[in-house]
This record gives sequence, structure tokens and C-alpha cells, in this order.
Amino acid sequence: MCRAFVGDTMLSIAVKNERGAWAWHVEGRVVQTAPIVTRIEGELADLRVAQTADCGGAVVRVADGEQLVCKLSGGGAAFVRIGNDGTVGLELAIDPAAAAVRREEARDLTKTSRDLERLPGDEEEEEVTGSGSAAHSTVAP
Repeated sequence: MCRAFVGDTMLSIAVKNERGAWAWHVEGRVVQTAPIVTRIEGELADLRVAQTADCGGAVVRVADGEQLVCKLSGGGAAFVRIGNDGTVGLELAIDPAAAAVRREEARDLTKTSRDLERLPGDEEEEEVTGSGSAAHSTVAP
């Protein structure tokens, strides 16, 4: 395992020898935040909410299955899910209290999911269906 830095963001790089040729990949997902900030601020402008977004450094690492949480200047947050194909799902919690609750829900769900993975027992999968909508778009790499 090697490490590299892009600004303050540390990247873990797995390196292995495959039949005499070196192969490598960056673990997790590396994301440029500028297009995401632009998208969030565009959505806020459409809602006539005069706030700015801060998603951290110019480049951030997002672990597989996790979301990027961007701070809004008014105390709220934008929750960003990035698909393998580059699609972006965006949820805005403009109110600071709502953002705090939403952040805690995300932590609880992650912890619960990890705890459930550790339990012995039946490995059946359950199909979950439902209706709902989310905003999606593609951000060019």
C-alpha cells in the first residue's frame, strides 16, 4: 500500500504485480469538489437561498458507500451521493437543526450497518421497494 497526497487529502494506493506488470488503483473515490459546489450553489439559487457551500479541499476522498457532506454558510448541510457512473444525488438540509439531525441519522445508520455485518446468522437478502425521488445529474470528471 502506498500513500499520496493531493493538497491535504491523503490517497491510499494499492499496488500489486500482475504477471510481471505493475497494477495500481486508488482506494475509494477521489472527487473534485468545484463542480459539486457549483451544483449545490445553483440549487440554492433556484430556491432563492443566499448561501454558499464548502465541500472541503479542492479534491476529497469519499469511501465507497459513503456520502460527501458539504457545509452551507447558514449552518445547514448538503448531502451528496456519488454513483460509480458519476451521477450525483443531492439532498439539502438548509436549516441548521435539520442538518444536525440528518448528520446524526447518517452516523447511526453507518454504525448500525457495520454492527449488523458482524452478527452471525442468516445471510438472506431482503428486497426493499418503495417510491421516492432524488435529484440526479452527472458531473464531468
